[in-house]
Amino acid sequence: ETFLQFGVEGLRGDKFPATATNQGAGAQSFFVKAGGDVDESNSWLASAAYYHADAKDLATGDDVFTGATHMGIAGLVWKWAPDGNPVQRNLKLQSEFFFRHQDGTFNDLAYRGDQTGFYGQAVYQFMPSWSVGARYDQVSASDLGTDFAGSTLDNLGHMPRRYSGVLTYDTSEFGRFRLQYNYDDSATKPNQGVMLNYTISMGAHGAHSY
Repeated sequence: ETFLQFGVEGLRGDKFPATATNQGAGAQSFFVKAGGDVDESNSWLASAAYYHADAKDLATGDDVFTGATHMGIAGLVWKWAPDGNPVQRNLKLQSEFFFRHQDGTFNDLAYRGDQTGFYGQAVYQFMPSWSVGARYDQVSASDLGTDFAGSTLDNLGHMPRRYSGVLTYDTSEFGRFRLQYNYDDSATKPNQGVMLNYTISMGAHGAHSY
């Protein structure tokens, strides 16, 4: 009655935030997922993951980091549909939280730093073919003082965040219009954007095998 999944990965780690150290095994990850049905209308899925990476002389612009990166991720998804039938109405809530700790040297200075981030979103299909959604994203980093001013670790006293809203209309199972608005405060100067997308899928499916 309960879904349970475990996983482990060993990676070369030759991309940020790792370098290919430790005889070609520069990163490792572990995860667990669990989920199930609360009743006929509600179900859930929770997850947790840990990622470790080693880096030696990892360059980011003019900055160089040597040390270890530890990252933890926790997530939760909740789905609701009347009597388990999502055709007329359904709601999906989703959120993840991220925590990263780095320990080592940065430009030959002793460095210990933490970064956190999370997002939360909700998508509600209020009638067949129509749905509306909202999302909030945020990241933050610890203030490391004047030793790291002007480097890629300098947060400039700013906490990046973004607000998003979306309206979706499905013309069929093969076509979709999507209107999205973003208020993006990730840079020191915020900006706003509106996007309109139309997506169409073509190819084999259950009704036609071509």
